[in-house]
Amino acid sequence: MKTPVTFSLSADAIAHQVLAISALRVVLKYEKKETPAVLSRDRIPAIMELTKSVFAKLTLHLLPFVDDASMNGETATQATEGDDILLTIALFVPDKSTATEQGVIRRLMEHSLSMFVLATAYADVDEVASDRFKQMGFDSMDSLHALLASADPIPERFPLCWL
Repeated sequence: MKTPVTFSLSADAIAHQVLAISALRVVLKYEKKETPAVLSRDRIPAIMELTKSVFAKLTLHLLPFVDDASMNGETATQATEGDDILLTIALFVPDKSTATEQGVIRRLMEHSLSMFVLATAYADVDEVASDRFKQMGFDSMDSLHALLASADPIPERFPLCWL
C-alpha cells in the first residue's frame, strides 16, 4: 500500500548546491584549466529558471508515483513569482516509511535536480562534464524509482553518491 507524502524543495537551495558543485569543479581542476567557470552568483536567476524546467521533467519521470506537484502553488494557466521558488511534489511512498526514509527520497530528488541542472548548464561548454552530471542524475532517478516502487523499507545505510 502506498501513502502520498508531500516533499517541498527550495529552488534557491538547489541553485546554491549547483553553484557549490560548479565552484568545486573549477577549483579542483584549476591547474589543468579544463573546466571554465560557467556558473556564478550573478547567474542565480537563470539557474532558478532552469531548476523549474528540470523539476517539471523530474515530475514527468516520477509520474507513476506522483499524486500532485506545483511550483509556488501556481496553476496551469498562471505562474507566480517570488524570491525563492518552492517546488512541491506529493509522492506515493511505501506505507510506514520513516522520516529517515523520506529524507533519503528528498535528497535523491535534490541530487537529481542539481545534476540535471549542471548537465544542462555544461552541455555546450564541457561535454564530458555534462555527460557525467547527466549520468549521476539518472543514477539518482533510478534509485528513487526503485525505492518508490519497493514495498520493502529503505535500508538505513543507503549508498548515496553526491559528486
